[in-house]
Amino acid sequence: MSRAPSAPPVERRMSFEEYLRFDDGTDTRYELVRGVLVPMPTATAAHELLISFLAAMMMRFIAAHDLPYVVRVNAGVQTEEDTSRLPDIAVYDRHDWERLLKQGGPAVLRLGEPMRLVVEVTSENWKDDYYDKRAEYEQRRIPEYWIVDGRRKQVVALYLAEDATTYQEQVLKPGDVLASRVLAGLTLPVETILAPPMPEDILREELQRLSQAAREAALAQERIEAERQRAEAEHQRAELERQRAEAEQQRAEAERQRAEAEHQRAELERQRAEAEQQRAEAERQRAEAAEARLQRLAARLRELGLDANGT
Repeated sequence: MSRAPSAPPVERRMSFEEYLRFDDGTDTRYELVRGVLVPMPTATAAHELLISFLAAMMMRFIAAHDLPYVVRVNAGVQTEEDTSRLPDIAVYDRHDWERLLKQGGPAVLRLGEPMRLVVEVTSENWKDDYYDKRAEYEQRRIPEYWIVDGRRKQVVALYLAEDATTYQEQVLKPGDVLASRVLAGLTLPVETILAPPMPEDILREELQRLSQAAREAALAQERIEAERQRAEAEHQRAELERQRAEAEQQRAEAERQRAEAEHQRAELERQRAEAEQQRAEAERQRAEAAEARLQRLAARLRELGLDANGT
């Protein structure tokens, strides 16, 4: 970005609509303050790093929690009829940003259109952040406003309650933790904000953690699969054992049934033999009875002087 000129190129007062169309052919970025163009100073490397870090943390949090917001750097917000600011970081409702994209015009939210959170990192015009911009953002009823002040080693967090018209202020020093209310759950140590790491390093560490987590998940999946295969093999072995036991039981049952049939056949043979023996015994008894009668008849005949032949 080129260094801003010391004075705006246009001295006359400018309307908001003219500001949206204004282009001086340079890379200089301007805010419109009560109709007057005010050039923005060139950001220092430390300033840019801090903005990049905070924007990256917000983006990561919004993505991780699937929130309906977008984070943009140096996007505009109209704060008064003839005033438009360029906060270092702005959090929009996602549908408002998508609408701006469809319109194809400047990335500036007009009066009446909500903005959720703004961040200003102080520079040489730090008084604007503490006074003028604070009053404008408060009047605009932006719910949350952070002032990151590296010179004073502090972060001022300003919160607007739903039923309030003025900001509630928290001055946070190193050792404190900044907790967002709009992005509920996002917390950042103040010392980290004031001396931020490179976003690329954070992303690299995050990717390394994700890669490590993916490897661990793959190993866990392999262990689960191996355990599943072992369990399946054990189940198959148990099923084979069950089938063998069932077959053995069926063979034993068949053997028992054959033994029982053999026993029944033997019993029938015994009964038949016994019946035959009884019949033979009866025949023997009948023969003995017949023999006895014959002997008695022969004896009688002898008593009568007759022999068995009747003489």
